[in-house]
Amino acid sequence: MKDEDVALVWRPGEVILGLYEVREEITSGGMGVVYRVLHRGWNVELAVKVPRPDLVATGRGVREFETEAATWVGLGAHPNTVKCVYVRTLGGVPRVFAEWLDGGSLAEAVRDGRLYAGGRRAALRRVLDVAAQTARGLEHAHRNGHIHQDVKPGNVLLDRGGTAKVTDFGLAGARAAAGEGATAPPGASLLAGYGGMTPAYCSPEQAEAAERVRGSGGSRPKLTRATDTWSWALTVLEMFVGHPPCLAGQTGAEVFAAFVDAGAAAQTFAGEEDERLAAIPAMPGGLVALLRDCLTPEPAERPRDMGRMADAVADVYAEALGEAYPRPEPLTAVRLADELSNQALSMLDLGRDDEAGALWRRAAEADPRNPHVTYNRGLHLWRTGERTDAEVVADLDGVRSAHPGDWEPGYLLGLVHLERGDAEAALEALRNAGRRKSGVPEITAAIERAGAASRPGRPRVLTGHDGPVNALAFSGDGRFGLSAGEDGKVQVWDLARRRFRLRGRGGPRRVWTLEPPRAEYGVRAIAVDAAGARAVFGGHAGPAQVWDLHAGRLSHELTSADVFSVYETVDVALTGNGLLALTVHGDGAIRVWDAVTGRCLRLLAEGHGSAYAHFASVHVDADGGVAFGRVWATGVAHAWDVRTGRVLRTFGGSSSMAAMSADGETVVTQEGHGHDARVRIWDRETGREVHALNRPGGMGDEFAVSGDGRYAISCDVNAMELWELGTGRRLRAWPTPERAMAAALSPDGGRALIGDDEGKVALWDMPDPGPAAPWSYPLPREAADRLHEDEEVDRALDRTAELIAEGRSGAAADEIRRARAVPGYRRHRVLLDRWQDVARTGRRAALSDAWVRDAPSIVGGFRVPPVTSRDGSLVLTGAEDGTVLVWDLARGTRRHALPGHDGRVHSLALCGDGPIALSGGEDGTARVWDIESGRCLHVLDGDGGEVDVAVSADGRVGVSGGGNRDIRVWNLETAEPLAEVTGRRTTHALRILLNADGSRIVSAAPPHWTPHIWEARTGHLLHVLPRDLGGGLVTQTLTLSRDSDVLLSGHMDGTVRVWDVRTAETLHTMFGHDEPVREVAVSADGTTAVSVSKDSTMRIWDLRSGEGRRAVGDVGVEAWSVVVSDDGCFAVTDGVDDQVRVWDTGDGECLRVLGRHEASVEALALSANGRIVVSLDHNGVARVWELDWEFDFPQ
Repeated sequence: MKDEDVALVWRPGEVILGLYEVREEITSGGMGVVYRVLHRGWNVELAVKVPRPDLVATGRGVREFETEAATWVGLGAHPNTVKCVYVRTLGGVPRVFAEWLDGGSLAEAVRDGRLYAGGRRAALRRVLDVAAQTARGLEHAHRNGHIHQDVKPGNVLLDRGGTAKVTDFGLAGARAAAGEGATAPPGASLLAGYGGMTPAYCSPEQAEAAERVRGSGGSRPKLTRATDTWSWALTVLEMFVGHPPCLAGQTGAEVFAAFVDAGAAAQTFAGEEDERLAAIPAMPGGLVALLRDCLTPEPAERPRDMGRMADAVADVYAEALGEAYPRPEPLTAVRLADELSNQALSMLDLGRDDEAGALWRRAAEADPRNPHVTYNRGLHLWRTGERTDAEVVADLDGVRSAHPGDWEPGYLLGLVHLERGDAEAALEALRNAGRRKSGVPEITAAIERAGAASRPGRPRVLTGHDGPVNALAFSGDGRFGLSAGEDGKVQVWDLARRRFRLRGRGGPRRVWTLEPPRAEYGVRAIAVDAAGARAVFGGHAGPAQVWDLHAGRLSHELTSADVFSVYETVDVALTGNGLLALTVHGDGAIRVWDAVTGRCLRLLAEGHGSAYAHFASVHVDADGGVAFGRVWATGVAHAWDVRTGRVLRTFGGSSSMAAMSADGETVVTQEGHGHDARVRIWDRETGREVHALNRPGGMGDEFAVSGDGRYAISCDVNAMELWELGTGRRLRAWPTPERAMAAALSPDGGRALIGDDEGKVALWDMPDPGPAAPWSYPLPREAADRLHEDEEVDRALDRTAELIAEGRSGAAADEIRRARAVPGYRRHRVLLDRWQDVARTGRRAALSDAWVRDAPSIVGGFRVPPVTSRDGSLVLTGAEDGTVLVWDLARGTRRHALPGHDGRVHSLALCGDGPIALSGGEDGTARVWDIESGRCLHVLDGDGGEVDVAVSADGRVGVSGGGNRDIRVWNLETAEPLAEVTGRRTTHALRILLNADGSRIVSAAPPHWTPHIWEARTGHLLHVLPRDLGGGLVTQTLTLSRDSDVLLSGHMDGTVRVWDVRTAETLHTMFGHDEPVREVAVSADGTTAVSVSKDSTMRIWDLRSGEGRRAVGDVGVEAWSVVVSDDGCFAVTDGVDDQVRVWDTGDGECLRVLGRHEASVEALALSANGRIVVSLDHNGVARVWELDWEFDFPQ
C-alpha cells in the first residue's frame, strides 16, 4: 500500500502500511479523530491526530495545515510539552504523530475527580503543581516564538507520575491556515485572528477576531502571548470550580469576579452532595491576585511572562502548603544522541532520507559508541548499500566492548545477524546478552526466532577435475549442475538427489565425465537448459558443441562457412527450452544459433579479425527473447532482440563485466578496474540504473546472478560474498579455502557452485535472509532529568575554562571527567575537544577507549599513504584518477576533490594543520594546494614520471623529485625554484625527506637506493651514506624525525641504523631482527623508534642509548607498516591479517585491536596529537579511528 492509498478512517486492529497498529480510537471531537497506535518499527505507542475532512479539503489546505503543524515538531524537548514526532500525509490527509501519555487530559481529571483524590491538601498540591507546570510549558513555547492560541484543560495531558504537558502546539494555527470557518461542531476550536480558539477559553481579542471573520469587516487584531495568559487563567480557574467556568471565554473576568465574591473557598460547595465538588480546595489568596491580573480585558495590561507566572505559582504553593515547590526550573534541553537518532527515524518514516542521514551523523559525533545510534544508522546504511554487513557487525562489536555490562549492544548485534541470515552468530550474541541481563522479553523472543532459523551446513565438495575449474552452470530448474575444467572434461551432477547425474566410465565412481573432442586446451564455457537435457560447451579449440545430456553424447557442433571465426569460443548461453544457443568467439563476434539443427541464425555483433576477446560475454533470457552481452570492441554492454538482432538499448560506458538474470529483468555491469571500478545494477527493460553497489575494487574475479535477479555472488581471493540486488547491499561473506576460478548461482539464489584451481567444486547452501530487524527507538529519559544533566555539563565546561585559564590543568581534567560521566556525554564531541585542550599539559597514561570515527566514506589510491593534519581534523588521500581528496573529519564531509594530475597521485605532503599541501603525480608534476579554498596555487612542471614531494613545517618550502628530472627546492608562495640538486636525474620515483627546519634534504633513488644528504638552500651534496651496509637499504624504511635531525634506515640483514642528518655520523647500529626490516617509525623528538620485520616481530628502540627497549614476538602474523606517536608512547601497526593494532612502547603490550578491514591494509597515518589513526586498505577504503587517552597531570 502507498501513502496516498491509506483510508481516512482507521479501525482498531488494523495495521496501516505494515507500520502503525491501531489500538484504540480515543476521541472524535472538534479537531477530528485521535487514535492510539503502536509503531511496530519502534515498538512505541503514539497518538495520531487526524483533522476534520473540511479542514483539509483542498491541496492548499493540506499544505498550510502541514506547515503550521510542523512548528510543533521543531519546538524542542521540554518536561512540560508533549513531543511531536512528525506530521505525515496519508490518504491525502496530514496526520500529526505525537507522544502518547497514559494519564488522560486535565479536563478528564477534573470531570472524573481524579484531580481531587486524597483530600483537599493533596488536591491543592496537585492543582498548583499542574498550574505551574503548564505555565512552564507555555513559557518554553513563547521563548521559541510560538503562541499556542488554544490553551484549555483538554490540551493539557497528564502522565501517571503527575507530570503535566501542554499539547497541540501549532494545531490552532494549522486549522486557521487550512481555512477553518467561524463555525464548527460543538466543542471544536474556532478560527480567531491568525489562529484558533475554543469559545469557552478564548480571550476577548480572540472573540473579537472571530466576530470580524463572520462579518468580514475591519482589520483583524494580531494575537500576542497575552491571549495564552487569559486562556491559562481560565484553565487554572476550572480546577477550582470543577467544570468549565464559562460558556464564552471573553466573559472570564466577570465570571472570575463572581467566583471571588462567592468566597473562592471550598466551603462554597460544602453543602453539595457531589463528593467531587466537595473535595475541591479553596483558591489561595496569592493565586486570586495572579489570576485577576491575567484576566484583565486589555491585552497590554496582562502579564506576558509565563515563566514569572510559574514562579508566582511556586511561591503560592510554598505559602499555602508550608513546603517548597519540589520541581526545579528546567533549562532547555539539547538533543543528545538518542533523541537525534529518534528524530532521524522520524525523518525516515517521512521519506526524508537525507535529513535522517544528517541527524545520524550528528548523533554519531555526539556519541560514537551509542548502541542505538550505531545500530540504527548501521542498519540504514547497510540496507541502502552504503555499508557492508561486516562493517555494521564490526561497529556493534566495538560498541559491545565499550559497554561490557550492558545487554542492549549484544541484543542489537543479534538482530543484525538474524537479518543477514547468520543464525549461529545471532544465537551467540543473543545468549551473551541474556547472560548480562536475564528475563528480558525481547531477548527471549529473538532467541526463539534464531533457534527456528535455517542453518546451512558446510559446503559439500565434488571432486573429479584434474586442474582448475573453468566454468559452472545450473539447469533452469536448479536440479542439475555442470562443471567444466582445464582438463577438457565436463561433469554433470544431480544436485536434487545429492548424487551424481549419470554413471559411466570410471567404474563404481558416481560421476559421468563428458569428454568433448578438441578440448585438450580445456573447456572454458558451459550453458544448460531448464530441464538439464541439453547443454552447450565452448573451448579454446574448435567450435561450440551441443550435447544431449540424457544420452551423454555430442549432438553436433555450431559451425558455419567461416570456420575460423567460430573456432574459439569465449562464452555461451542457452535458452530455457534449449532451442536457441548464443556464442561469443575469440574475435568478439556474437552469434545466435538454432541449437537443434546447428544452423547460425544471425550475427548480433561483428568480430574484429585476430583480436582476442578476453572479457566478452553473452546471456539470454529463459524465453529466448532478449540477449545481453558485452561487445568486446567497445566494452559497452548491449541488449538485443534475439529474433531481429536489433539493439534494444545500451548500458553505461565501457564495462569490464556484464551479467543478466535468466528472467531478463536485471542487468549488472562493472565499469573500470581496481579501485575505480563501479558496479551498477540496471532495470533491463527501462535501462534505468537501480543501484550502484558499494564494492571497492569491483566484484572480484568471479561473479554470478541468480535466475530471478534477486541475488548475486562475487568471489575474490579466498572469499565469497552474497549480494541482494534489489537493495544493492551485501548480505554475507564467507572465507573460502582456495581461490575461486568459476562460480554459478542457482535460479532461486538458494545454492552456489564454486570451482577452485585444484579441480574441486564446492556446493554451498545459501542462507535465507532473516526477518528485517526492528529499529531501536529508546524511550526518552524524563526531560527534567535530561535538563538537569545538560545543566551539569554546561557548568563543568564553564569551570573547565576558568581552571585552564588559571593553569590548573589537573582540576580542569577532573571537571571534564565528571562531565563525561553524565549519561550520554562520554563521547560528546565538545567534551572530547575540551579534553584534548586539557591534555596538552598532561602525560599520556592509558588508552581508555577507541572507536571508528564517524566520517565520510573516505577513499584513496592504496599506493598513496594518507596524510593527516597535526590535530587530526583533516585527512588527505590521493586517487587513482589524479584527484587529491580533502576530508574534513570535524564536519564529517569531503571538503574538496581537487583534480589536476593526469594519472594517479603518487605522493602527498601537508604542512602542520595546513592550509598548504603538496602533491606529486605520475604525470611528472607537483601541485601546490590551498586546502582551505580548494585552489591550486601553482603547478610545478616536470617531464613525466612519478614525483615524490616533501614540505616544510611552515609550508613555505617544498621539495619535489623524480619524474625524469632533478630534485628541486621551491618557494611555495611564488613557485620560484630556490635550488636544484643536479646529477640526480632518474626515470624512477625518488624517496625524498626534508628535515625539521627545511635545511637538509635526504633522497634515495634506484638502483641501489643509496641515501644522499643535500643542503636545501644551495642544492650542494653534503654526504653520501654507505650503500652496502646491512645487505642494502629497504626503501620504505628511510625516515626522519619531525622535530629533530635523527635519520633512520632499515636494512636487508635486519639491522636498523641511526644517523645524524647534519653530520652523516652513524649514531647507532641496532641488531635484533632475523629477516629484512619492513618499516621503521620514529618519534618527533627522535628518542624512540619502532621497527617491524619480515620475521613477524616488532622491536622498540631507545635511540639515546641505541639499545632495544622491547621485542614483541607476535604483532599479528606479520606487520607491514608502523607509525609512532609524537611522544613515543605508543605505536600503531597493520598486518597481513588486515587488523590494526595499538601498542604500548613502554612494555610492548597490545593496548587495543581496532578492527579489521575487508582487504589488506596498505598504509597508516597518525595525527600529531595521537588522537586520529587512518588506515587505508588495498581496495582504497580508509577507516578513521579515534583514540581516547587518559592523561596524568602535575599536581
